[in-house]
Amino acid sequence: MEQFHSQLNSEEYAAVCAACDDKFHEATSEPDFVKFLATVRRKLGNVQESNLRNTGVAWHSGQGTTVTLVYDTKFSEGNASETFLWHIQDNNVALYGYNINSNELVTK
Repeated sequence: MEQFHSQLNSEEYAAVCAACDDKFHEATSEPDFVKFLATVRRKLGNVQESNLRNTGVAWHSGQGTTVTLVYDTKFSEGNASETFLWHIQDNNVALYGYNINSNELVTK
């Protein structure tokens, strides 16, 4: 999550995409995800602080483990709730899903 936020702040969107799981790439094209991340950055600004609110772990036979982390995140231009879904398989960790909820994304 820290690396994700650092790359978001630095506008390194391609690096964020490179860290995504293959299933993530099947669901969302890289150009669409880059555009989405750029919009988040433009409307909310830099990540300033992030606090873990909730966690979840699920094991899937033969498919690895998923870890869900929910953060309350303070950006320079607003606040958001972020949900990260990580896929762990064969000692590799990749972003499997990302969701952000923020009024500022809609109203700005």
